[in-house]
Amino acid sequence: STNSTLVKSSAGDLFRITGYNAKASAVYFKLYNKATAPTCGTDTPIQTHYIAATGKFEINFDTPYYFTTGIGYCITTAAADADTGVLVAADIIALNVLYQ
Repeated sequence: STNSTLVKSSAGDLFRITGYNAKASAVYFKLYNKATAPTCGTDTPIQTHYIAATGKFEINFDTPYYFTTGIGYCITTAAADADTGVLVAADIIALNVLYQ
């Protein structure tokens, strides 16, 4: 799937995202400022992060990134905001989202 996920349903700070992309191609981690799970391909992300193929990744924020409404994400196979390219089970493993 595109892994539409609501991390926090109210305002909060995002500190770091870590994980491992086991897929043989790059994927895109898209962040949304929403109080409900994002609709991948329809909602507009506030940030899109490139995740390289087959390797560990870490997205750090020098200062916590503040979300006024809520913290959500989608992971897709292309960078375009409207992309809905899906991942399969175990493409992304050991995903950790550190927030408050």
